[in-house]
Amino acid sequence: MLVDVHVSPRELSPKALAQAARSAGLHGVVIADTHRTDRLDAYAEALREAGLAAFAGVELLLERGSLVYLPASVDKAFRSYSFAPAGGRFDWRDAMDRLKDLDGVVIAGHPYCRDLESVLADAVYFLGRLDGIETRVGKGRALWDQLADEAVDRRKVARVGSCGGDPKSIGKAMTFFHGERLMQADLVAALREGRCWPVELEAPGQAREREEAAFDGPPPRRDDDGDGERRPRRDRDGDRGPRRDRDGDRGPRRERDGERRPRREHEDERREHEVSAPAPVVSAEPVPAPAAKVEKPAPAPKAEKPAAKPEKPAPKAEKPAPKVEKPAPAPKAEKPAPAPKAEKP
Repeated sequence: MLVDVHVSPRELSPKALAQAARSAGLHGVVIADTHRTDRLDAYAEALREAGLAAFAGVELLLERGSLVYLPASVDKAFRSYSFAPAGGRFDWRDAMDRLKDLDGVVIAGHPYCRDLESVLADAVYFLGRLDGIETRVGKGRALWDQLADEAVDRRKVARVGSCGGDPKSIGKAMTFFHGERLMQADLVAALREGRCWPVELEAPGQAREREEAAFDGPPPRRDDDGDGERRPRRDRDGDRGPRRDRDGDRGPRRERDGERRPRREHEDERREHEVSAPAPVVSAEPVPAPAAKVEKPAPAPKAEKPAAKPEKPAPKAEKPAPKVEKPAPAPKAEKPAPAPKAEKP
């Protein structure tokens, strides 16, 4: 089921709105009138007569951007609730306070599409209550849609498509829901759970990169009159004129033997004009000679630093004292042989 979740009727009549939605191939429309609900029944009846599903909502214009509130049930409390701001637009904090006690879902208008009247931009990250973000509105640049996709990923909310509240753009973008016939409570539950997908009917490779929504084809060529037919090239023998004859206006070429070719007539006329031109007027006042520039004396050469003092020679190593040989040990004295014992008589 294809549903546009953000259609503000503005000055469009109920029958005209129903006809536009049916021609765009929609199956249902969320009637989100600006700050009011008293015209809801008239538009809902026209949609049902055209064979389309009608859902209830309300558009809240902020100082920057817009919000769409879809109630869980269209009861007397919703119809009698005052959505009118104190001024012309809501501050986003006041809008959050106004919606905090209501049962339903809150969708932020496309936060980055500069082709809309105003946008939330990065304020979409500070909204306390949020259930979905419009990421496709059938106009603007691809980069703006990518920024909206990034906001959806960070806020973990539903991704939806719509005409951005502009009834003239109905059918350029919408939201796909599973099911052939959905009630108000079913639509709110699908948005709250993220069971929906944005659909865009323009070629992203062309319309998404341009300021305007409609694609008029490639830019015209320099030689194109705008009616698809190329202008004929200039005739070389027509508008541009014939080429000069090498043996006529340009004169004959110089011969090999060094003979110069005769002057052309226009060269003689130029020289006669230079001779007849008046001489420049010279002032009688003496022109002061330019003052001689005083050259600055060259700076005196800096005195060179004295060379470093030679290092003291290292003390000579003393010769080692001669080794004293130890005296040889004296030979040991041999013991005397013992005297022979005297024999007894």
